[in-house]
Order: sequence, then C-alpha cells, then structure tokens
Amino acid sequence: MSKPTKVNDFIVYLTDGYDTEGNFSKNRRYSDFNMLRKCFIERWPGFFIPAVPPKVAIGNMEQDFVRGRMQHLDNFLKQLGQYDFLVQSFEF
Repeated sequence: MSKPTKVNDFIVYLTDGYDTEGNFSKNRRYSDFNMLRKCFIERWPGFFIPAVPPKVAIGNMEQDFVRGRMQHLDNFLKQLGQYDFLVQSFEF
C-alpha cells in the first residue's frame, strides 16, 4: 500500500496485489477496508478478523494521521493475506 492521495473530500490509498487474473493496482478508500472487515465478520463469525483503525471526524486529512492510518491498513491486509480462504474469497 502506498501513495495516499486526496480526492475531493477523502483520502485514497493505492493498493497493489495479484489474483487469479494477474496483477492489479487500485485506489481504495478507508470505507472500503471497513466494509471488507464487516463482510468477513458476517461471513465467518467466530473467526478473528483484525481491526481497522477507528474512524475520526477531525484531523483525518493531516499528513501524520494519513501515514499512520496507511500503515495500520497495510498491516490489516498483511494479516488477512495469511489466510488463503480470505484472500480467495469473493469479498476480497
């Protein structure tokens, strides 16, 4: 994950990866990661799904906050990546 960019009134993070169709790069918002987590919790109840950083209303555009959030979201993806069934899921 890299290159946090401000688009309109929100921050997007460039995510790189690969799947059965090959390599990809996509911009994702915080809400995309939050929704992914919620979907996994509903689909696999009882299985530990790592947390995403909490949502904040003030200061969410500040450079230090954005960098910290990016690191946390990157860790979130790396933890999910340890489980093939999550990575290969429709939601992912």
